[in-house]
Amino acid sequence: MKIKGIVPPHIVKMLRRMTSAATGPLVSFVVLLALPLCGAALLPADQFAIWSILSTITTVALSLDFGGVALTSARFGTIPASRLILQASALSSLGSLIIGIAAALLWIPYSATPAASAFGFVEGLAAIGLCTVASVCRSSLAVLAQACLHLEQPRIRMFLTAGQAFLCFGIALAALLIHPSAWALPLGWALSASLVLVVGLIWVAAKGAFRHASIASRSGETSTFTFVWSRTLASLLGSAILQGDRWVIGAVAGPEFLAAYEIAWRVAVLPRFLVQNLAIAVSGDAGHIFRNTPRKIRRVLTTSTAICSVVAAVGGIASTIFYFIIVEPLGVTSLPMVYFLLLFACTLIGITAPLSFLAVAIGLPSLDLPYLLLTAAIALIAALVSLLNNSAVIFIAGNALAIATGAIWYLQYGRNALIKKCRQASRAATMRMLESA
Repeated sequence: MKIKGIVPPHIVKMLRRMTSAATGPLVSFVVLLALPLCGAALLPADQFAIWSILSTITTVALSLDFGGVALTSARFGTIPASRLILQASALSSLGSLIIGIAAALLWIPYSATPAASAFGFVEGLAAIGLCTVASVCRSSLAVLAQACLHLEQPRIRMFLTAGQAFLCFGIALAALLIHPSAWALPLGWALSASLVLVVGLIWVAAKGAFRHASIASRSGETSTFTFVWSRTLASLLGSAILQGDRWVIGAVAGPEFLAAYEIAWRVAVLPRFLVQNLAIAVSGDAGHIFRNTPRKIRRVLTTSTAICSVVAAVGGIASTIFYFIIVEPLGVTSLPMVYFLLLFACTLIGITAPLSFLAVAIGLPSLDLPYLLLTAAIALIAALVSLLNNSAVIFIAGNALAIATGAIWYLQYGRNALIKKCRQASRAATMRMLESA
């Protein structure tokens, strides 16, 4: 009761909704955070270097969804749920297939580097293929979980997120204990994702959720093509910025440094993942709010960004303590400066999450592209200089600078664009009311 007296009611309400929507993904992340730590503890450095590379495939594939998850948020309630989920899943799965093909092509030159010494060329391709299968299933799971947020099916959403994580962890850990190899990761992902997807689809169908078809007005909505190209480009740029670093580090620094960097990165992204999953909730009602009272979007943005900023600060302190506790028992080199640079950059990205989710939900799917293009351009320059000088430090510093510069700029111009869009929508709604009167 004391909290309600101190904190405004709308903030308490939003915090509760954000926490509810984020519970499943956050539980899954905590479980899956333990997985690379187990890998680092049970695998030699050369095998864990392969593990690190394979993990980027599944992560990037989940990001490159051709706007499937964003389309689910923006269009839910405007077309039948079954048709929307099918369309969005197809888009997301196509993105995973493309990432798998791209990873296989990158493996051709990368297989000759010291960081790839644990796997032969054919074995590496096979592992990438299995990661691709797992990614296709995970992409469909992401779409289904987003639909469950709108369908108000929290238990199914929890199963799709946390349930898949627990199953993946169990399978991968068993594989590590039976035969320590980087193969444990793709095996865990592929088996868990496929099983949970099948059970999840049956469960959603049994609840009758696929028959949800409350059709709302679709006037003035953003075209599907715009969602596809803008979110695909955004996913490609975001994935290159957040996942490409391991490929550069592995190429210039070798497996031991890559293993230490992987642990620093895994812990540093914890606050970002936390606030991004909290921010998912704002997309649940944003479309409805925008269609009815667009001026309220500004308050939603301010409130959710403030909540995410506070949570990110507290999470950053907890993550730092956690990093310095685990780094020595894992037997990897402590990289404090690298860790703090990663923490700062990744946390800034997390704070932009409410702005991005709201922009997509109200029909501005390309809002973050200028910031991502700027960030990617600076990071690419840093990568090239790093490769030419064979220095990982140059890339790490340049990449952090790129992310910080882009994110701060985005928070400024993105907010202005969002408010402008809401004002225009409010004026249009007023004009329609006057004309109909």
